[in-house]
Amino acid sequence: MTSTWNNAARTEILLTKADGSTLVLKKGDFITYEGHELGVRIESLVGREEGPIGITYLPWRGERWAT
Repeated sequence: MTSTWNNAARTEILLTKADGSTLVLKKGDFITYEGHELGVRIESLVGREEGPIGITYLPWRGERWAT
């Protein structure tokens, strides 16, 4: 999987999977992935134009978002 910025404002990232399919992520999106089956809400995307892209998130705790 690779990730690149999807727009000049760097508010969205484009994930490209090994099979060529893509997914756009932005602040506020709810996603699930291995290790976080209950899901997380993306809080921010951080990084420069080149280099790694970081994602901060809040996990769902069954009845509320973690703080």
